[in-house]
Amino acid sequence: MGGLDILSSPLVAILWLLTGAAAIWDLATRRIPNPLIVVGLFLGAAVQIQLSGALGLGIALIGATAGLGLMIVQFSLGVVGGGDAKLTMVCGMFLGAKLVFEITVLATALHGAIALLTLGAQIALRMLGRAELKAPKLPYAVPVAASVLLVTSGVLRLFAG
Repeated sequence: MGGLDILSSPLVAILWLLTGAAAIWDLATRRIPNPLIVVGLFLGAAVQIQLSGALGLGIALIGATAGLGLMIVQFSLGVVGGGDAKLTMVCGMFLGAKLVFEITVLATALHGAIALLTLGAQIALRMLGRAELKAPKLPYAVPVAASVLLVTSGVLRLFAG
């Protein structure tokens, strides 16, 4: 067994619900509640233990550590908030290090694309004299949720395997 076994499990729906709830919350409040993160961490560990026993706990902890490690630079630069980094840890708990890397790369690319589209729209509005150019705070949980859905459903995989 191992971290990839979850992709064939209906338990992946739990992660979809958690990341979907985080995305909705982030859109509405620009925050991700800590109780959602704590529940996600415990459920991710439980799912991995159920799939792989003691090895599953190791997969979960390594995945969570990888998720946090991948977000440290973005967090320290102020690109994402603490809730976003913790949400990536939840994804790592459920999916392991390899898939959390894939999800983080895809989410970061989607977040960048959203930022460029937003900037383009702001420039166009400013040229029309209808808005002032300012940098909005973009919710990172939305691209995370989209990436989790795309990768775990098999619709989009960035790396083979």
